Amino acid sequence: MTRAVGFLLPLGLALPSVIAGAAKTAYDLTLWRIFRSVRLPAPPLEGRHDDRSNP
Repeated sequence: MTRAVGFLLPLGLALPSVIAGAAKTAYDLTLWRIFRSVRLPAPPLEGRHDDRSNP
């Protein structure tokens, strides 16, 4: 019986990492779904000066 339990011990030690990885994956996919439709602002044109770019 001890042999069977010893063989499962590494799986039990890895369980917190597996759960954390699954939670992070779910979090990342949620953020991606929320922000995938957000468009980035256009980059400033070359030679055009903006007062906000130089404080």
